[in-house]
Amino acid sequence: MMGAPPCSCDTFVSVGADGRASLVRLALAADRDELVVTRAGGGLFATTSLPLDALRRVSYGFGALDASKATFHADFVEAPWRCFALCTAADEPADVYLGDTDEQAVAWVLGLSALLHALGRLDRPLSPSALLWLRARMKLRLLAANERRSAPAQLANVVRQASASRLREG
Repeated sequence: MMGAPPCSCDTFVSVGADGRASLVRLALAADRDELVVTRAGGGLFATTSLPLDALRRVSYGFGALDASKATFHADFVEAPWRCFALCTAADEPADVYLGDTDEQAVAWVLGLSALLHALGRLDRPLSPSALLWLRARMKLRLLAANERRSAPAQLANVVRQASASRLREG
């Protein structure tokens, strides 16, 4: 699942550069040359196509939040590892997509990264291990901030808890 292209269609919450949230459906076109974005709003649906060769990068986590240049609601700050942005130009604000699950966001980021690499837009695609390590670091950083600890102290605490749990099971 990790290295596979994104599934054919998934629903996300999207926040545009204007800070407005909406429900969107992302789908790869059958020929995989474009991404189809269907946005719901006021009972109407607007569909736009984004050619994959127009994409310059996929930003993940806090990088996605920075790429958007928008103000976000709490869900984006509480779970940045479920966020990604599709960037078409360096100076242009990007929409941010928030997945329902970690796996959904990871699958789309890895899949789109692989597609961009195949199109020659990236020197190398993101590796699953690099992306999962980045996700773990974001979760650790937020957990440490919530518990008012340094990230190294929080990591030591997590390791101690895991070790104690394993000893009880063993």
